[in-house]
Amino acid sequence: NGVFCLENNIDMSGVEFNKIGFNLYEMFSGTFNGNGFVISNLTYITGREIYVGVFGYTSNATIINLGIENVDISANGHLVGGMIGAIDGGVLANCYSTGSVKTSLSPSNALVGGLVGYQIKGIIDACYNACCVSANVDSEVPVRVGGIAGEQYSGRISNCYNTGSVNSSSATNTYRGGLVGNQGAAVIINCYSRGSIFPQDSGQFAGGLVGASTGDVINSYWDTEVSSFTISAGGKGRTSSQLKESSNYVGWNDPNQLWTINEGVDFPRLNWEGQPGI
Repeated sequence: NGVFCLENNIDMSGVEFNKIGFNLYEMFSGTFNGNGFVISNLTYITGREIYVGVFGYTSNATIINLGIENVDISANGHLVGGMIGAIDGGVLANCYSTGSVKTSLSPSNALVGGLVGYQIKGIIDACYNACCVSANVDSEVPVRVGGIAGEQYSGRISNCYNTGSVNSSSATNTYRGGLVGNQGAAVIINCYSRGSIFPQDSGQFAGGLVGASTGDVINSYWDTEVSSFTISAGGKGRTSSQLKESSNYVGWNDPNQLWTINEGVDFPRLNWEGQPGI
């Protein structure tokens, strides 16, 4: 618990690290404000473990304005994310992750995401992932793998995007999507993905944006060329050139001006990134 604020960038090269918030009983439930600073070059390699990330398990926490760059997370894990293993309520906003997130030999369901492994509930807003996400597990183990979240049980993902690749060792028993692998009774709104997805066969539960869904996917899109997928459990496919034109993001209502786009040149960016655009 408590309130924590970064006052500088932190380079974790060669520094031993243990996650913040261990499990259901020793979770992080405070406020962490990155103040626009970055934690970089963090390596976390572990054996069999349930909650794996910079934050292992958060409950009704607020994590904002934080960048995780060049992270290297490798685990025989169950719930694995580039920033948070499992988020149980609260808010994750104005954050991003880059680097690599991978799991292997998981003893049970493997839920792996570039930003969050498992969203139980809560809000993920105005975030992006550029981590390469992979799950190399036995074909008998159910896998949920996605750019933003491996599985979204409930809650909301809004104004987020993914550029990282999503990989699984096989198409068997795997839910994989550019943004979310498996979505329950939850909401995805005003999001997009332009990450590659492997294997490129459609499989039973695979899609350019969402692998499987029983929730709502609203005004959200994926890149059919980069992903090589023409199907998704939600959202609408667009070509790469179409995704560089604001007119193709039908239904986006942005009264708070969260997004910016350099028309015809770049894809939409979040305003807090400070990229060229209108």
